Amino acid sequence: AVISLGLLRSDYLAHCLDACVAKQVELNTIASSFGGISSHMTPMHSYILHELNHGDKIADLPENPALSGLCNGMIKAWEIIGKPHAAILFIVEDVTYNICDQRFHEFEIRKINPSIRVIRKSLTEIYKEAKLGPNRELLVNDTEVSVIYFRAGYEPGHYPTQNEWDARLLMERSLAIKCPSIHYHLAGTKKVQQALAKPGILKRFLDNDEKIEAVKEIFTGLYSLDANEEGEEAVKRALKNPEKYGYIIRPGEAIPPKVSDLVSELGIFGAIIGDKDRIVYNHQVGHMLRTKLSTANEGGVAAGLGALDSPYLID
Repeated sequence: AVISLGLLRSDYLAHCLDACVAKQVELNTIASSFGGISSHMTPMHSYILHELNHGDKIADLPENPALSGLCNGMIKAWEIIGKPHAAILFIVEDVTYNICDQRFHEFEIRKINPSIRVIRKSLTEIYKEAKLGPNRELLVNDTEVSVIYFRAGYEPGHYPTQNEWDARLLMERSLAIKCPSIHYHLAGTKKVQQALAKPGILKRFLDNDEKIEAVKEIFTGLYSLDANEEGEEAVKRALKNPEKYGYIIRPGEAIPPKVSDLVSELGIFGAIIGDKDRIVYNHQVGHMLRTKLSTANEGGVAAGLGALDSPYLID
C-alpha cells in the first residue's frame, strides 16, 4: 500500500454568536507553513515580558514545539524507508519568499539527525535532474530521495509549463514517501472540504457516532459560489441573513494609527503517517497563532496583512 506523510495545519477561528466556540475554517495539507517561525515566537515574547518586568506572565505562554514535531514526522518517514544514504527533498518555488521558515526545518533535521541530507529543488529542476531508478526509487542527480516535502506545487502558477507537471508525475510514480501525497493534496482543497462537511458524508470514513458528532462540532459552513443551483442557493442564504456571514471591507489608511479590533486564527499542527489500512504515526506537534485587523479580508503574513503571535492562556 502507498504510505503517505501528512504535515497538517488545521486552522480555527472563534465563532461567537450565543457563545464562543472554535470552528475549523480549513485544513492545510500542503506547504503547511510557519511551523519554524512560530516556534520562535514564545522565546521572543518571553524575552519581551522579562524586559517589561512581567516575567510572572511567562507561565501562561504555552510551549510550542511545532518545528521539532514537524521535523520528527519527516525523520520518522525517512526511517520507515530504511535507506540511510537517502535524502529528504524539499520542493520549493523558483523565488521563495518564505525561505526562512523552510530553512528552519532543514536546520532542525540536521540538529536531530546529522546524518540525514536535505536537498532543495524546484519543480523545474526536478524535471531536468530527476529520474526513476530500476525499482522506482527517485534519483536526483544520482542522489536517492526517500521523502519528498512539498513547499511548492499547490497552485497552478507553480506549473508554468508541461515540464513541471511531468516532474510532479515523476515524483508521484516514485516509491518515495510524499508529503503530501496527491491524495492528501486533493483532500486539502476547499472543494473537497466543502463536500466532507455535507450531512452524512462523515459516515463513509468514521464508524463511531460519537466521533462523527465531535468532528461535526468544529465544522463551519463551507458554501459553493459555483454557477449552479447550489451556488445560487448559497447567495440567497447570504442575502437573506448577511449578519451571519459578515461583510468584506477594505481598510483605509489612518495617521496616526488608532486602536483597532483584531481577529486571531489558531492553527494546530499535526504529523501523521499511514496508508489506507493503518496509521503508524499520529501526533499533535504544536500551534501557530496569526493575528490581523478585523476589517481585513486577507490574513497573509508574507503579504503584510497579518502577524504571527503567541497565545496567552487565561481562566
